Amino acid sequence: MHVNLTKAGPEPMTQTATFGDVVEWNLTAPYPTTKVAFSDGSCTVSFNGWTVAGGRAVGGCWPSTPGAYSYAVDGLWNGNGTLVVLPPPLQVLPSPVVYGDSAALAGEVPTQIDCTGGPFGWTPPVIENAATLLARPYGESELSPFATVTATGARGDFATLVTPPIGTTYQARLGDLATVRATVEVRPRLELSRVGRRFLVRTFAARTLAGALVQVQIARRAMKTLRLDANGDGRFSLRGHGRVRVFLSAGQAGPGYVAGWSNTISL
Repeated sequence: MHVNLTKAGPEPMTQTATFGDVVEWNLTAPYPTTKVAFSDGSCTVSFNGWTVAGGRAVGGCWPSTPGAYSYAVDGLWNGNGTLVVLPPPLQVLPSPVVYGDSAALAGEVPTQIDCTGGPFGWTPPVIENAATLLARPYGESELSPFATVTATGARGDFATLVTPPIGTTYQARLGDLATVRATVEVRPRLELSRVGRRFLVRTFAARTLAGALVQVQIARRAMKTLRLDANGDGRFSLRGHGRVRVFLSAGQAGPGYVAGWSNTISL
């Protein structure tokens, strides 16, 4: 990320970065004593005593937490600007997942480092840290720790597998730093089998689906509606041609789940 210190002021006046990005403050020589100072004291870049005729001086700065920071440029062409620092990312793939399957959870939790001026002045990040993973399954009010992961490299990269039984929101934390939140949606598992013209559909979820209504479909067109029994199973006969599957809507799956469907079987 680059901010140029010019006679007209910082360019751009508002810069957006993700936590962990190093912001370079570019200043063209010759120039008098100059510094970039944030109003909350979180970060200061000083060019004090640099006299490089016709060259370029670069100061590095890494704000300590996500947020919006206002700063002032002193000693050269005075000006003001804003740096908006976004939380580090967290991604899930895939989402939704079928009940019992896993999703990959990957993100970044860079080390919170001190910030000083000069091209070599900032403290390098720790290469390896233990970050905490938190989860909030549907219906719960708060995120709760459930695992630790090793965050490596300058950006604190990590990846792990999660197997949520119901729609679940995740976050990673390292000290006071927290990633954005990411949600894995979950489909109930429907398994369709056949003996002759008789079909059996079985459903699996963290809670019973007994009494739910499902659609028997051929080529995704509803042929009949079936109510699941006390075990969450359903049996039916079907004639015709095409590929048969059973579909369960989100409304019938219930809170915390999205719509699901079975494997297909050819008639």
